[in-house]
Order: sequence, then C-alpha cells, then structure tokens
Amino acid sequence: MIETLKQIDLKEYGSKQWFSQHENLDRLNIQAHKNAMGASDEFVMDQFVSHDKVSLLVESLLTAEVWKQKVFPLIKEDVAKISSLKSYICMYHEASICNLLEIMLYHRTACENSEDALVELIDYCYRKFVAITHKADEYEKRRDKAPEKVDPRAYLEQNAVEELEKQAEEIDLSCSMIALSLVRFITDHLESLSVPVVHQLMENNDMPCMLVPLLELKPWLRKNAKGETEKFEDQKWQVVPPSESSKLTKIEAQIWLSIYNMFLSQDGNRKYEITTFRKSNLLRLRKYLNEQLLDQLPMLTAMLRALEEMSMMGDNPIGQTNSFIVQQLPEMRVKIMRDRDWPAIAKYQMQNFFNTEVNNPKDELDSLMKLYSSDAYDNFMDDPKCACCGDGATQRCSRCKGEWYCSRECQLKQWKQHKKMCEMLSQMKQEETKRKEVQREVIKEQQEAKKKPLIEELN
Repeated sequence: MIETLKQIDLKEYGSKQWFSQHENLDRLNIQAHKNAMGASDEFVMDQFVSHDKVSLLVESLLTAEVWKQKVFPLIKEDVAKISSLKSYICMYHEASICNLLEIMLYHRTACENSEDALVELIDYCYRKFVAITHKADEYEKRRDKAPEKVDPRAYLEQNAVEELEKQAEEIDLSCSMIALSLVRFITDHLESLSVPVVHQLMENNDMPCMLVPLLELKPWLRKNAKGETEKFEDQKWQVVPPSESSKLTKIEAQIWLSIYNMFLSQDGNRKYEITTFRKSNLLRLRKYLNEQLLDQLPMLTAMLRALEEMSMMGDNPIGQTNSFIVQQLPEMRVKIMRDRDWPAIAKYQMQNFFNTEVNNPKDELDSLMKLYSSDAYDNFMDDPKCACCGDGATQRCSRCKGEWYCSRECQLKQWKQHKKMCEMLSQMKQEETKRKEVQREVIKEQQEAKKKPLIEELN
C-alpha cells in the first residue's frame, strides 16, 4: 500500500484517485497509532522510511494547505449546497496527514530520512503559528470569558457556508496544535540534523521567539457556555477538572520542551545569535518558570538559570564567526503554486469532482463510511457525546444510528445540520441490507441446487 502512494496534482484534489489515496492514508494512520499505543513493531513508519515516502507526506500536506487557502474559498458557496461532507473530507485531509507525520517524526530515522522535506515542514509549522498569533484577541476572549449561550433559532438559521467555515477553522486549530508536536519532535533530534534544517528552524523562522507568544496566548484553553475551562487535547476539547487546573497541558509541555531543546542544544546555540530583540522576547519566559512548572518539568531549571545569566550579559553576535552558510530554500510550496489559474482550477473541480450529476458522492464516500464505522476505530472511541452541546449522551438518531444526543431538544437543534448525512447513511444501510438479503437468497438457492441431486439419488 505504501509503495503505491504517489503525489497527486492539486488540480486533481478531490478526484476519485485522490479519495482512494486519502482512504489508504487514513488506514495507515489508524494502524500507525495502534502500533504506537500497543508499543508493538512500528512497521508503518519503517515502510515509509524504506520506500522514501515521508517527503511525499509533506508534499501532500502542502498541497492540502494550498487547496484550502486558494481553491476552497472560490467553491465553498456552491459546494455547501450539494456536497458539504465531501468538502469537509477534503479539508480534513490536512489534519489527517499532520497526524500521521506526528507518528513518523517521533523516530530519529524518519527525521533523518526526510531532511530535505523538513525545511518545508518547519516553514509550514511557522505559518500555522503566525496565523494563531494574528488571532490573539479572539483567543484571549475565548480563554478568559465564557461565550454567550447559543440561540437555538439562530443556530438553525445558520447556513451551510457558515458551517463549512466553522469546520475549516476547527481543522486549522487542530493542525496548529499538531504542528507544535511536530516542532517538538524535530528539536528532539536537533543534534543529528543537517545545518540547513537547523538554520531554517533557528534563524529563518526564529522558532524559539515564535513560540513565546503562544505560551502567553494559550489557544489550547477556552471557556465553554457553562463557564468551565476546557483544554484542547488529543484532538478534541475536554473539560478541565478543578483538581487539574494547575496541571500542565500536553500541548503546553510540548512548547516548553521545544524551547528547551533549541535553547540549550550546543548545535543550536552555535547557530543562534542572541540579538536585543531575541533577548527581550526570551526573557519573557522567566515569569512562567515558577516552582509549580519546575516541579512538573524539572529540566527547565537549567533553562531558568541560563535565562538569568542572559539577563546579565550583553548581546551575543555570532555572525562574524560564520562567514557563509549553504542555505536550503523551501521549494515544494512554490512548485505547487507556480503558474496556477485558481478560478480555472475551481471551475474544473466543481464540474468534475463536486458535481452530483457527474459523480455520485454516495459511491465515493461509501468505503470511507465503512472505514470510519469499522472496528478499526474502536480503540480511539470515547463515551458518546451529544452532537449539539457536547454533554454525555444516552440517545441516538433512530434512523442512521450514527449521531448521539443527550435530549430531544438537542436533537431538534442539530437536525438541520444532520439531515443530509442521516439520509445518506440511512440509504446506504438500506441498500446494504438489501444486498445481504439478495446474497442470502443466492446462497440458499445454490445450497438447494446442491441438495436436489442428492435427494433424487436417495429416492
């Protein structure tokens, strides 16, 4: 399966070939997570490395990013009317690849094997962090103030385009949080990476200073409608129990470890010039390095000591000792975007991939529905949550059996959004039931045909 993976041009994004590869990548993602959770032989990672396909994952990730930025805004209004589920899967593809890369780059061999692509991946992570930082006001408001309760009438009147935009925003946040893990794993292997990769990380993107504002914004925290604090962990929002309010979140720990790796790495220090700007930014970390944090991450004690020493020292210009450096420039994204007529691509995809008269979306999504509803996901499923409010759910849709609710009121609020999916799933189940009945009849007739000669012989 891994050997057959190939790069699909952005123009064909959303085609049948693309959907088939997306399904294969999802299966590989599930298997890779099962291997990691079970601490078993991680053969998925080994196969990606041996077939030199990690760089293909990065290129596919950049293609998904460019499609979402350049093509999706041009077709979202038309797509929302006919195939919102298909467009959601096209957007979700980015998060799926991010998730798979997260498993890959935990291992040094995968990092070393994909060094050329790491420059591109670091650039991708940097863009995600910049996007979060630009939404500073929004995240501060969401973190410190509970939102107003949603008016059910306004919720029902929300159009399909607004729903798609909301989904795109949630996927963006998910990708940004995974990007923090990707940077952490890259910095774990800093000593064994080439000079161009370290230069891209430390100098071009200045990742140590880029992460400081994120520690202040904390976009992984928010208040829900009940005023409870929620954290974004394991790709979903979870309520933080009062007893764990002072406990470090996984994402925040990833950022601290990334800064620690870059700040105290000998290889990183040799290539990182401490300018006045960088010094003032890094010293902002001192106020967070309290006893509570150091108890949870004791290795940060060395970083606090280094910051205290930095505050008493002058700048550390190292440019004079490095006369030149061979710099590797990100080329994948430039290549993907070169000579593109975005309106023409949008028109082509609408006519060929998102057109119900040309393609039956049910046929394309049938195999994906089987994948997502199969036993493959059992180990990743939590207790059912209400699709409307997020509380624990005990009731589910009587037609499709796929959506859970805590009350009749929530089911009515969610119906407008769930209706299309419900009808599609119900129809698929009915057709599957009919198909099985036909198979049973055929098998029964075959068995009767085999019995008939035996009965005649006995008579």
